[in-house]
Amino acid sequence: MTWLIYALVTAFLYAVFDVFVRLSSDKISPITGAVWMNTVAALTVSIFFIYNYIIGTKLLEVKQHGWLFATLAGISVGLLSMTFIRVFAEGANVALGITVVRAGGIVIATLIGVLILKEDITLRTAFGILLSVVGVYMVIAGRL
Repeated sequence: MTWLIYALVTAFLYAVFDVFVRLSSDKISPITGAVWMNTVAALTVSIFFIYNYIIGTKLLEVKQHGWLFATLAGISVGLLSMTFIRVFAEGANVALGITVVRAGGIVIATLIGVLILKEDITLRTAFGILLSVVGVYMVIAGRL
């Protein structure tokens, strides 16, 4: 159940991130904003990396394809940083933009998990995804 604590902290950090992206969107270009956000993020994570290295945490034990998938995730973060800023620069408000991005991401990631990674899905989860799709439709209907 420890994962739930991390999930809730991550949800909070995503919410704070979303609001700061929205606040910066009309004050910085998407590319410059993405470079700055990711540079600051890399510095922040580097501090944690150095601290953990100093206290003896084994950090460089990487399994097969670990670097590849981490690199692809990094590319995704860089691209999504630019497009996420652009969502708000083009006029989406926080409620609309975040709902479409987050709920859309949940639906797409779940489909990838089920169809490509062959993960199991319960009827309850499938129903939840359906509700997410309906929810996104209700949020954006009439606003586009």
